[in-house]
Amino acid sequence: MGHRLHQHSSGEFSMAFRGDRQAIWHSLGQPIPEEATFDQVMSLAHLDYQVKLEPISLDSDEAEPIQTHKATVRQDNRQVLGVVGTRYRVVQNSEAFRALSQIPDLRIDTAGAFGQGERVWILGEDRGGSFTVRGEEMKSYLLFSNSHDGSQMVTAGFTPTRVVCWNTFSMAMGAGLKHEVTIRHTQSWATELSEWERALELNRKFVAEVKEVGEALALRMLTHAQALEMFQELVPDSKDAKVTTRTENMRDEMMTLFQLGRGNRGESRWDWLNAAVEYTDHYRSTKGKNKAESRMKSALFGSGLQFKQRAFELVVA
Repeated sequence: MGHRLHQHSSGEFSMAFRGDRQAIWHSLGQPIPEEATFDQVMSLAHLDYQVKLEPISLDSDEAEPIQTHKATVRQDNRQVLGVVGTRYRVVQNSEAFRALSQIPDLRIDTAGAFGQGERVWILGEDRGGSFTVRGEEMKSYLLFSNSHDGSQMVTAGFTPTRVVCWNTFSMAMGAGLKHEVTIRHTQSWATELSEWERALELNRKFVAEVKEVGEALALRMLTHAQALEMFQELVPDSKDAKVTTRTENMRDEMMTLFQLGRGNRGESRWDWLNAAVEYTDHYRSTKGKNKAESRMKSALFGSGLQFKQRAFELVVA
C-alpha cells in the first residue's frame, strides 16, 4: 500500500478530503461536507482518538516499571505507537484541530494518519493566501504534522503540495516547508502557537511575489511557432539528430495542451508552462503496474520533477 494510510477498525481509511474523489490517486478516505466543523473533520478522518503515556516494565510479575521511558498508547485500540522519554508531552489530535481552528481563513482540505496512527497530518487551505492568474486559482496550504512516537516535533509550514498519501507528505516535508515553525513536545508547546500567525503573514507576502511572476508570464505573448520551438528545446532531438515518434508525440501533446489544456488559451508563456506541467503530471508515460502512482512519484521526486524544473527555467528566460 503506497499510500500507507491507517485502516480503521470500521474498514475505512484514516483520511478525510474535500472535493472530487477521482482527484486523489488512491480514491480512499471520507469526503468532507462543505460546512463541516473542525471536530467533524477530525471524526471523518478517524483522528478522534486519545494517546496517553503509560509505564513500561519487563515481562515479569516482579519487574519494576522502567523509570526513564514510557510508551505512547492509543486509547481506542490499545496500540503501542512508540517509546519516549519521561519529559515527552503528548500533543493530542484534538488540540491540533482546536489550534488550527483559531487561524483566520483556514479551511481543512485533507487530514489523516499513517501507519498505526503514530504520524498525523492536517492540511489547511489558506484562503487568504490563494490567488488567481488570468482566472486560474492557485492554492497555498498550511501543513501541520505531528508524531505520537517521538520521531518528529510538532511542525507547521506552507506548501503548494496537496497531501493525500505518504508520498505527497514526504514530498511536502522533504522539499522544505515555507516559513516553517517547529515546536517540541513539552508543556509549553501551546504558548508558541503565536509563531504560526507570523508565519502566515510571511507566507502571504511570498504568495504575492509568486502571483507577480505568474501575472508577468501571462502578459508575455507567444505565437504557436514560438511555443513549438520552446517545446523542441524542452524535448530535443536524439544525439544523432533523429526525431523519434515518441519525441514527436510528446511535443504534439504539449502543443495541444498549450491551446486546450486546463485554463489555457494558447497565447502566453503562462499557457506554455501550464501545458508542460499538465503533461508531466497527467499524461507523461511511466513504468510500473500502477500508472497513476508511478506518474505521481515521477512528477514529485524523479525525472518528472526535473522535467518541470527545466520547463520553468526555459519559460522565465
